[in-house]
Amino acid sequence: MNSSEDFQDTSNPVWKDPDFPHFYRNESAIRPLEATFGKHVSALRKTKTGQPDRRDLLVSEIFSNSEIEGVVLDEKGITESLLGNIDGGTMKKEQAAVDLMKLGMERADDPLSHEIIKELHAAIFKNKQGGKYMGGLLIVSGGRIDRRVIVDRGIPPERVESAMGEFIDWYNGRDKTTPLYNAVRGHLHFESIHPFHDGNGRVGRTLMNMGLMSDLELAFPLSLSRAIRKHKDTYYGQFGTGILDLTGTVKNFEPILIDAVKETQRMMSVTGLRKAAYAKGMNQRQEQVFERLCHYELTTGFEGKFTNEKYRKMAKISEEKTAMRDLRDLVKKGIFTKHGRLKGTSYRLALGTGN
Repeated sequence: MNSSEDFQDTSNPVWKDPDFPHFYRNESAIRPLEATFGKHVSALRKTKTGQPDRRDLLVSEIFSNSEIEGVVLDEKGITESLLGNIDGGTMKKEQAAVDLMKLGMERADDPLSHEIIKELHAAIFKNKQGGKYMGGLLIVSGGRIDRRVIVDRGIPPERVESAMGEFIDWYNGRDKTTPLYNAVRGHLHFESIHPFHDGNGRVGRTLMNMGLMSDLELAFPLSLSRAIRKHKDTYYGQFGTGILDLTGTVKNFEPILIDAVKETQRMMSVTGLRKAAYAKGMNQRQEQVFERLCHYELTTGFEGKFTNEKYRKMAKISEEKTAMRDLRDLVKKGIFTKHGRLKGTSYRLALGTGN
């Protein structure tokens, strides 16, 4: 096992600042950002949805929260886990990810505690290290052993318990009228501590969503991880700066959180489109392709343009005219939208929120 002496250390962890964890911001600069974020949340509140309509939203967030860390889950397995159809030891990763999401939703309005945070971690790691503060974690970049660089590091083991206590005290006493700042401040605070041996990102994003659900009085999580995945460079660029002034960080995070609200509406529209599509009727080929495209929407996204040729490949047919009839019918029924013309023609799911 390599020690920290084996690597070049460029880290500047914020917990080394004697004023940590007293983060602050320029109030006049943040106020308009909070107002803009609030307008997008207000638009989300107007999206009428019932409990059954949230399945696609949850599947997408669960998938993305793990995928950010390189843990790729099976979308069908996530759905089955949500519905309680997983047997025995199958789909363990999927079940663990679902358990983390469910627990976060259940505890969003409860006062935060060491026990809840450890319970979130134990939901992912059902072993001896699950739910145990460790501290001292090194965040290393670089492929070769002799060129690896320490870019950030978690708080030392002897400080982790008290540091987490300070985080919990702040979280439970935060001003809920500043949800944008709270989300950023809380996430940076937790991730700067890095209390666990692994899974800090997944637990941290779950805590961030819990705080947003509570501050915004939402009964469902935002598509936070889906938005972060789209802005990964910006997201990771906010860590390890060693700065307590979060004014610039909040400005950089605001587009991500606004995108999270928009993606939440988009995922809800997937469910709405599903209902409408099956109510209007589709043949077996159309259903097969429709579900594949919904799958892409919920997970990694569809690469490139969806064309007649790609429709034929998904539907496993060779006749271009048959595919054209199917596509025209889907457009006519409002299930697909058509873009371009002639050889440049492509199609998209009619989600109504744009791409």
